[in-house]
Parts: sequence; structure tokens; C-alpha cells
Amino acid sequence: MPVTTPARRDDSQRRETRSLALATKALTWEQILVYAEVALTIFCILMFSNALIGPLFAPQTTDAAAAESDSAILRLMWLPVYGVTLALAAFRLTRFMCILPGLFMTGLLVGLCLASSYWSIAADITSRRTIAVAVTTIFGLYLAARYRGEDLVQIIAFSFALLAFGSFFVCICVPSLGIHNDINAGAWKGVWYEKNQMAAMMVLGFIAACASAYISPERRRMWIGLAITIFVLVILSRSKTSLLACMASALAIPVLMALQRGGVLSVIFVWLAATAALVGGTLFYVAPEVIFKALGKDPNSDGPHRNLGITDATVRQTSVAWLRLQGLLDAELCAGRRGAGRNPLGRAFGA
Repeated sequence: MPVTTPARRDDSQRRETRSLALATKALTWEQILVYAEVALTIFCILMFSNALIGPLFAPQTTDAAAAESDSAILRLMWLPVYGVTLALAAFRLTRFMCILPGLFMTGLLVGLCLASSYWSIAADITSRRTIAVAVTTIFGLYLAARYRGEDLVQIIAFSFALLAFGSFFVCICVPSLGIHNDINAGAWKGVWYEKNQMAAMMVLGFIAACASAYISPERRRMWIGLAITIFVLVILSRSKTSLLACMASALAIPVLMALQRGGVLSVIFVWLAATAALVGGTLFYVAPEVIFKALGKDPNSDGPHRNLGITDATVRQTSVAWLRLQGLLDAELCAGRRGAGRNPLGRAFGA
């Protein structure tokens, strides 16, 4: 048996310590990469929610799509977001090989959007929308391929926590930006253009918070607190549809817990859910005006144009004008004299 001298033992210990330090350093860098990837994922989720940047850089517009079309700054701001999304997808390219069927099917839908630009009356806007659809689709596939269900739900819930607290901050500190002062005066809109936008996004956040509380018992109190915070925002937005959606989502949690435990209670919950669905469907078929009234909607209205003083006659006149415009454009294209004579837009609208 060889004799180990103190000098050789010390040299061996130094080598082991150096190897352990290198291993610890490699593990630390790996953790840094993971944290950076999660942070970039949350950044993309926040940006794709259309929060803050539109009302901040184009406050004169009331619609996100119109703001992007009118503002060159907003169009340029999306380029870094698209770059980060493509970088994340490239970083996990091997994971995408596991979801080739999803890539193929979503690619067909993106191809349909691209093809529609050939018959669109605004081909440049359609092309930009196609790029947006393609990048957001890639981001959705990246989320599905990269994260497990439990991790993904909590990342989404954390992202909506930032949006919720940001909305509270804007509404309290900058009410001119976060609270309506028009026909919906007093309703909170947070970091979005319109109250219904905030309410719809907060419904998704409420579902993510409830799901996180269900799958993560060690953080359950935190996620329940977030769900309550988001529910308060939905109430302050005065959106009845979103409020009912949150209530239905909250009722689903005890049902899922009962189904997980099994036994007689799960049978009772399944029977109650089936009965409620049957009664609700029958009520919607027999007396739809009751459902519309509960949602705060007018069944005889086609949308918010009544609140803006727009009559049905104006809507019909505009629709007829657009149909006339389409017919005039088709006729001129067939005659091979596009742009000749008077402007077809003026002729369609009687100018």
C-alpha cells in the first residue's frame, strides 16, 4: 500500500477544492442563465399584454391596433420584443423538435394570414399583423416546449401580479392615465386603453392565480392574496362580463379539489355542475334577454355605438358605402384602369 506524504495529501486537497469551486461556479452560471431566461419570458408576457406602452406613447388613441398603425414609435418598440422572442426560441431549439405537429398546424394559420395580404385593402397593415401573429405563435410554442405546467402557470401568475400592481399604481398616482373620464367615467382601466381590456386581462390573471394556489400549496396564501387583488381590480373596472367570468373560475376550484379527493362529494359536485350547465343553457335558449341583462348588455344593440350617439341608420349607411366601395374597386380592377377617373372612395361615400 503506497504511503501518502503530507505534501501529496495537501496537493490532492487543493485539486479537490479547485474542482469543487469550478463546479460551484458552473452551477452558478447555469442558474444565472435560467433566471435570465425566466426574466426575459416575463418581459415578453408583459409586452404582449399591450400594457402601458400604448397609453403612454399614444394617449390620443383609444384602440391598441389603431395606435400601432398611427404611431411609428410603437411599431419600432416591438422590434426588440420580437428579437427577444426569437432568441429565446433559438436558445431552446432542441425542445421545438418535440412539438413539430404544433409547429406545422400553427404554421398553416400564419400562412393563411400572410396569404390574406394579397387581397387586403391595407396590405401593409396585414403584413405587420402577420409578423405579430407569427412571433406571438412562436412565443406560445416556446412556453409550451420550455416550461412544465406547474412552472408555467406560476410564471404567468407572477407576470399578472406585476400588471395588477402596476394598474393600482397608475390609477392611484396618475388617475388621468388610469381612470376613464369619458362615457365610462370613474371606471378603472389601469395600464390599458380601455376598461374592458384591463378586465379581460385580469380574468386571465385571476385564473392563473387560482391555478397557482391549487398546484402550489406552499405558496397558496400568496396566490390567494393575488387572486383577491385582481378580483378587486375587476370590480373597479365595472365590467360585469369579466366579473361573472371570475366568479365562475373561483367556483371551479372547489369542484376540482373535490374531484381530486374522489368519493361521494365528487359525485355531488359533478351532478351540480351538469345541472347548472343544463339550466344555464336552457335559460339562454328560452330567455336570452335575461342573460344579456345580467351581463349588462343590450340585446338590441350591435355594440358601444349607441353610447357614442351613432344611430342604426348611420351604421347601415356606412356598411352600404363600404359594399359600394368594394364593388367599384373590383370593377376598376377588372377594367384594368385602377386609379383612373374620380376616387372610388369618394364615389362610394357620395363625395
